[in-house]
Amino acid sequence: MGLTMTFLKAWSSHSRTDKVNFISQNPDYASDKAIAAHVEAYLFDILDEMGDPEYVAQWLRDKGYDVNKM
Repeated sequence: MGLTMTFLKAWSSHSRTDKVNFISQNPDYASDKAIAAHVEAYLFDILDEMGDPEYVAQWLRDKGYDVNKM
């Protein structure tokens, strides 16, 4: 079994909370593409942990979206 398969097997054995915590605390260990591939399912959990909804709103505005708080 190659290193990638060993990592993926080990990664899949961790709970969702463990994965969110690891990615949140260690973003420098992976490329943006690798993080995105694994974080997609946990994105809103991570954004909630950040506790700054204005961060997301500004990102959307910068992409050309209209953002209004309801």
